[in-house]
Order: sequence, then structure tokens, then C-alpha cells
Amino acid sequence: MTSPRFAVACLIALTCGVVTAAEPAAAPARLRLRDESSLLGFVAASPDPQVLRWQSPSFVAPFEFPLSRINGVHFPIDQGKVNPQGAFGFELAGRNLLYGELLSIDATQVVVKLPFQPEPVRIERSIVHRIFRQTDDSRLIYLGPTGLEGWKQTEPKEGSVFREETGQIVTDVEGTIAADIAFPTQAACEMEISWKGDPDFSFELGVPNSPDPWKEPLRIEVIDQTVVAIRDTSTDADLAQLQAVGPGEGRLRLMVFIDQLKPQFLIFTPAGQLLADLRVTETTAAPWSVRLVNRTGSVRLERLRVSRWNGARPQEVVAAKSRLHRVDGAIDYGVVESFDAQSRVFVVRGDQGEVRVPVAEVGSLFFSELAPIDSQGVAVAGLDGTRLTGALLGIDNAQIRVQPAGITEPVVLPIDRVRSLLAVGETPEGMTAGEGVTVGTLQINDQFIRGWLVDGRKTTDVGCLVWRPESAMNAVALRAGESGRVVYKEPPPPPSQAELQRRQQLQSQQQQQGGALNAGQPMVEALSGEFAESDGDARNSTLPRLHLRTGDTISCRKVTVEEQGVVIESDSADAKRVS
Repeated sequence: MTSPRFAVACLIALTCGVVTAAEPAAAPARLRLRDESSLLGFVAASPDPQVLRWQSPSFVAPFEFPLSRINGVHFPIDQGKVNPQGAFGFELAGRNLLYGELLSIDATQVVVKLPFQPEPVRIERSIVHRIFRQTDDSRLIYLGPTGLEGWKQTEPKEGSVFREETGQIVTDVEGTIAADIAFPTQAACEMEISWKGDPDFSFELGVPNSPDPWKEPLRIEVIDQTVVAIRDTSTDADLAQLQAVGPGEGRLRLMVFIDQLKPQFLIFTPAGQLLADLRVTETTAAPWSVRLVNRTGSVRLERLRVSRWNGARPQEVVAAKSRLHRVDGAIDYGVVESFDAQSRVFVVRGDQGEVRVPVAEVGSLFFSELAPIDSQGVAVAGLDGTRLTGALLGIDNAQIRVQPAGITEPVVLPIDRVRSLLAVGETPEGMTAGEGVTVGTLQINDQFIRGWLVDGRKTTDVGCLVWRPESAMNAVALRAGESGRVVYKEPPPPPSQAELQRRQQLQSQQQQQGGALNAGQPMVEALSGEFAESDGDARNSTLPRLHLRTGDTISCRKVTVEEQGVVIESDSADAKRVS
């Protein structure tokens, strides 16, 4: 007779005699793999930058994962948001962002001193989009997002559907997330949102902390493949079309100016072109919230900046031209020829000749069109808002070394200043477990790892269980005293109320017909005898016992762990293998 397969999760008690050095005292990070596995642990030094070595506290040695199998690493945030160090910010191609001290500018490169490395780095001028001055400007209210910090998911009520990637907020399913921001009476807001798929979202500014349904915010949302701005109240409404959209990837960049005294909402492109002038007759009482609502598709909030506004309309600019923006609002068009750290003066050459501007008068500098760059490798997000994409040169429990395209020297970031590290690039084909190997999911200490069991006696001198993750290059034994379970097939969900009613009706019909229900009684009694006998064996403490997720216990004369599953010899069960 063929032995039945147990479609259950085995509860395994793991006892190993291996003792290794204790893991670091710091809170563990979380590694997420592309097969949806998730492990707690710490980064271990790796001689190969294309291999991430990951030490989980539950295992005696590090796993080795090819970088192509990594989704991302999310580090613990102990100190919250960190203010950027350095007088300048540098927006680069590939949406990279660095902070530091500007040392010089010439015709080919920008030289910058970064906070965490002794030597300056040289950035090709062709990848520099914007340089802006960091000041103690009291006008700034909010700059982010820096991950999910300060944001709260309001829909759905249970389960997290929003996540952070390189400091940005992302979701692929329906949900709502909001943040309380202290908007001043006159405010300027810069926002950038991108999407994939068929977009259906709304971004709302001025969401009142009030249940009054007529206190409506400014909604920037997608309606019939068009991004529109809507502001309506109990007595008035206004609407304007902003941008046509279609299926696939897209991006929306806007500058919104809010005057609650008039009240009025002005919406501009980043180049200063007026898109909408919405006027209503009611204001929304402070405090305000900002809300992102996604209905379908994948949406990403990349940037949000809120500051005080003096009421002056922005000038329309020629976006393709290099220019210098002064803090008083004036604009000097021309090529930024040089900057000298000693004299603290920018030299701009335009149609009217050379202009020398002291650094104290400069707000930001825009360079010409950007050259495309290779975005393969890893994307690193810092606690201070730093974003960096490039080839991973090295990583350990102290620092990350990345080589971005267009920067001559590697960039070094301390691990304790990093929010997350994500692998960037195409997803490779899945790895195969090999013939005869049954893949399951090891669930242990808030970790979920797809893979399979390996007989510990084949790899070590002790008889402990060894786990080979599906995405790893090696198998590792669990630590002494660890316990968990291996799920080979999830049990079916509990029946719905409608299904329970249907079963009750069917049972009632069988009882009325007579005989149908009693016909199975001998089989039920036989099975009851089997389980009673099994329970009797289980009470024999001298025999090993295998605990099944169903609640049953099988006493076994012999238990062997093989790659195909757990092989048993038992007088109380016909099955010889639990897979």
C-alpha cells in the first residue's frame, strides 16, 4: 500500500551541541530575499562584494546569498531622523542625493568633502543636476519622506501595506497613509510621485483633523487617465487638469503654493509654468495632514518638501538652461564656471558676461541636461536623506562601500547611518532545489526562510538539523536550543459562515434520508481506534515522538532526517515519510 503524504507542518524541536560566539548586542537588521523569505541578523564581512554573508542569531554560521537574490536589508532605527552634515546638498543623476562641503567646481568636475571619509570625492559634472545650500533657514517645515517615520497607515486597519524603499514610501495595493504636518498660513510644497501600472491614486494636502465631511483638502488625483487638482467645500468647488497619464511608468512633479487667507491654491511645474489657480470661499482649520491614497497600481512618494512662503509667485524659468537662483528670488542664467572654497564666490558666465555671486547670496544652482547613468547594483538610503545607487564594493558590520557611476572615488557610509540597502536590477530566474528535495518554509523567531532540511550528520560532527535556504549558496546548522517549525503545505483557511451553514444543511438532509450517515460509522470507529492506539504509544515516554500541526502525536521507534523529509518507523502509522 502506498504511504500517504502528510500535508501538515511538522513541529520540530532542535537541539545542537555547537557553541559559537554570541551575536552583536545591537538590535538585528532584517534581510528580505526575492523569494519573500525574511531573516533577522547582522551583516558579516564578505571577501566577494557580489555575495552578502548574513549571520542570523538562530544559526551557528553566516549564510551566503548572491546579491542577485537579495531584495533588501532594513537596519534598525535607534536614533530617528539625522540632520545632514555639510553646507551643501548635491542632487545627482539616478535620483542620488549626497550632503557635504563644496570644495571646487571646474569645467569637468565638482569636488566634494563627504562627512565620513577623509579624502574628497570627484563627481563628474555631467551627472550633477542641482546643488543647493543647506542653511539654518526657519522657513523649512518638512523635508522627506525619510521612510515611514512620522507616517501612519489609516487604511486598511490591519496589516502593513506600505513599505519604505531607499527612504521613499511605496505600496502596490489599496491603502491610505497620512502624516501630520504643521502647515503655515502661507506654504510652499514641492512634491514628486511616481507610479507603475495603471495609476489610480490621490495625494491630498490640507486634510483637516476633523470629522466634518465638508472640510475637504486639495486633492491631486487621477481621474479617467488625467491628473487633476480638485478643491471643494460645502459652498464652492474648483477643478483643473494638470497632466495626462496612461498605463505603465509615470512621474508627477509639482510645486503647490497655499494661501489660506484668500484662500487660494497655485500649482506650478518645476520650471515655473502655472498649471492651476484654484480659489474657494472656505478655509480648513489647522492642524493639517497630508494623505496618500492608493486604489490600484504601484505608487511611490519620492519627495515632499513643505516650507513657509512669502506670497510671491515663482518666476517661470527655462528648465534646460544652467542657472543660479539667489535667495532673494533673482535668477542668473549662465554656466557656473567655478567656485573657490577660499573666496567663497561662484562665477557664472552668461549672455551679459561674468557674474560673481558670494555664497551667502546663493540658494541653489541648476546644471544643464543630465547624462544617463547605470543604476544597477544597490541603492542605499541614509538616515539623513542620503540616496546612493552604485556597485557594492564591500559591506560589513561597520560600513558600506559603494561605487556610484560618475564618481571617481568610492563612497563610504557607516552602517549606523543607513536606513536600508536594496538590490537594484532585474530579478534572476529562481534557483532549483534538486530532484527529490521537498521545499518548505522554516518559521523560527519571526523569521520565514524557504528551503529544505539537510541531514546534520552529513555536514558536521554533531547530529543537529541543518537548513539550506532556497536562495543561499550554503547550508547552516541551527543554534543549540532553537525551536520552530517547517511548513510544507499551509492548512486550508477555516470555513466561512456560509460554508458552515451549507454543511449543516447537508448533514440535516442526510439524517432525514437515513442510512447515509451511519454507513460510514465502521470507518469512523476504525480510525478512532487507530488514533487511540497512537495516543497510547505517545504516552510511552521511552519512544521518540513526532508532533504534527494537526495536534496528533506519533510515537516512533526511529526518526531520520533526509533531504526529502523526515523518515519514521512507527507501529501506530502506515506512513513512512513526513514531507
